[in-house]
Amino acid sequence: MISSISINNLRGIKSGKIDELTDINVLIGVNGAGKSTVLEAIYLASAWAEPRDYVRDFQKFDVVAQRRTRRWGWESSKDFLWHGMNTDESISISLSFKSGKVMEFKVPYRVPTTVGVPIFLKYLDTRISPGGLKLDAGNTVTLDEPRFREACDEFKEEIDYLKGVALVDHMIYSDIRSVERNILPKIYSKRLDKLIISLIKEGYEPDAESLTYMPVSSSEYALMVALSRTSVRVDDLGDGARVSLVIASILSTINNTAALIEDPEVHQHPAGLERLLNFVLNVAERNNIQLFITTQSLDFLRALLFIY
Repeated sequence: MISSISINNLRGIKSGKIDELTDINVLIGVNGAGKSTVLEAIYLASAWAEPRDYVRDFQKFDVVAQRRTRRWGWESSKDFLWHGMNTDESISISLSFKSGKVMEFKVPYRVPTTVGVPIFLKYLDTRISPGGLKLDAGNTVTLDEPRFREACDEFKEEIDYLKGVALVDHMIYSDIRSVERNILPKIYSKRLDKLIISLIKEGYEPDAESLTYMPVSSSEYALMVALSRTSVRVDDLGDGARVSLVIASILSTINNTAALIEDPEVHQHPAGLERLLNFVLNVAERNNIQLFITTQSLDFLRALLFIY
């Protein structure tokens, strides 16, 4: 678990540090205060351990760039991520863990797009890419390279934590197809569909019985909620149900890591928000997930205080 984070030169944060992080961390502030930037910093750091976002099936660097400019591609969008567009200095992110270990990362402005991961300062001349380890000189070597093996041995617990980090943001709330393709198979393989349908049944559709797939074209299948007499697409249940299903599905399939959740109150009635929050907290406790949640909602804070 992360105990503190330091961020320099990333978006609106020139220099900042948050200490005494706990299992549940709620980031509150006015627009532009840097709440989402904290989530992005952890997400970018996690790219060292796992460069691709398994939900979206995109490079994490590209996901962060797309969040800010709506133009896919690190190279075409990355300027906006440097504080004041000061690209002469690297973005730096330092994560302290409860184990006492510290992992410091840098994102140089000219990091090659073929690499797409930050530099881990303890092993300054190494970067991981999906094809193996890359040295600054551009030579590709195997993952058995001694320096990489040394990093994995020394930081095994921390690397495993970073590998599982999930960003649950506004983009994924409206991207039900990615959840259908990449998350629902895990839900079924682990038999977690009943857990998720219980949330839908309690908060959005009392007649809901199960999750299922239905063909909507010759080559496409959509996630459906089976009712007692018929089945409906998740989208037909409303935006609040869709957001809740996305959050619940992703959290149910991860463990021993962090969930970075952006504004879970989106499209939620206060009563539904309380049920969703209760679900999130229960799953986080069961799966040992450290929560980082941004919010601007008083209803969310009231629900959190009520539950606790």
